[in-house]
Order: sequence, then structure tokens, then C-alpha cells
Amino acid sequence: MILMYNNIGGLYREQSESDLAMAYFSKSLKIRKVVYGESHPKIAELYHNIGVVYYDKGSFENAIDYEKKALTIWKSFYGISYPHVSQCYSFILNSYYYLNRMDLAVAFFNNELANMTTTDNNSSDTAIIYQFLGNAYSYQGDYSMAIDYYQKVLTINKTLYGESSPEVAKIYNT
Repeated sequence: MILMYNNIGGLYREQSESDLAMAYFSKSLKIRKVVYGESHPKIAELYHNIGVVYYDKGSFENAIDYEKKALTIWKSFYGISYPHVSQCYSFILNSYYYLNRMDLAVAFFNNELANMTTTDNNSSDTAIIYQFLGNAYSYQGDYSMAIDYYQKVLTINKTLYGESSPEVAKIYNT
């Protein structure tokens, strides 16, 4: 039943029926919290789904709040390289963009960088944050800072994956 609420919510979201999607995601979240507790990846999935609905509705502050909740849980279970973490980062970045608050996006990603558990500035996790900082500075129109961060990502990815890897190619396409 929990899965059905989530699936129905997803279908309503795909049909741009935000209120119905939110109702089903909320039902699923309420039940999942009883079954799994407050900090489980299944809860993060619902927070993300609700965040996406808020994003779709243009309620970007709420989208950021829910994406940050999902992000916290997913990072604690899987680390920063988990694909859903990047999805949260994307929604957070784009929400700040639509709020015209790239200063908050830059502050958020700098804080993420400062709170990373690794001290290795050449890790793939660091490259992920640098990529989003580059995007934030680009959206802000600060192209020299964006290039600096993209160069850092490029250097890290070349070291980790080699010159001809897809990870390096993505940076050349940025």
C-alpha cells in the first residue's frame, strides 16, 4: 500500500496534477515514517518527491527545504556520490536560481564543501561540489569563478578517470 501511494503520486505529478500528487506522497510519507522511522532512505525518497512537486509548482523555498531533508538522509546512508544526492543538489541549485538567490546557492555549496568528511581535495566527492559551485557562479554571471571551479573538476577527473573518460568529456561539454 505504501508503494502504491508513492506510485500514484508519481503518476499524478507526471500529469501535472500537483495537489493530487502531494496528497498521495504525503499519505505515503506518513505511513513510511511509522514503518521506517524518520531517517531512512525510503523517507528521503518521499522528501525528494515532495520537493519536486513544490519545485514544479514554483514554491522554491519549500522545494529547497524538502530537498535538503532528502539530501541529509541520502548522504548519511550512501555518501555524496549516490546519484540521488546530485539530483537534490540540482533541484536546490535551480531553486535558488529561480529565486534569484545565487548568493545562497554559493554559500550552500561552500558549506557542503566545508562539511565534507574527506580531506582529500582531489576526490570525486570534492569534484561534485566543485561542479555545482561552477554552475552557481555561471548562473550568477561570474564566469571567471565558474571557469576556476570547472578547471578544478577537470583536473580531478583527469587524475581519477583518465583523459578519455566520460567524466572528463562531461566537463568539456559544460
